[in-house]
Amino acid sequence: ACKIPKILEEYTTLRWTHVQFYAAQSRLLTPLFASRSKALKFLRDHCLASLCRAPIISDYVHGVLCGAQAVVPFTTIPEGEWLGFLEEEETLAKYNHHTSL
Repeated sequence: ACKIPKILEEYTTLRWTHVQFYAAQSRLLTPLFASRSKALKFLRDHCLASLCRAPIISDYVHGVLCGAQAVVPFTTIPEGEWLGFLEEEETLAKYNHHTSL
């Protein structure tokens, strides 16, 4: 039996939840970053920035920013899809290699 339709269905489900996760993040954070409110600006620039520097939260935020964060907190999508961008030294080496060519 051909497994391709089942594999495509599973992939579609995984991608749909991943896209929905990022759509929700966008709906939540866009008003915070686009607002001219002084209260929201303070919250964003001081409280959120400080929170994002905490080691556990920092890893999560980096995962979200590079698109590697899975829907389940503190898990990532398969490495082949995020290209190792969470590993800073490896990423820096890749970047330096590509920019020196």
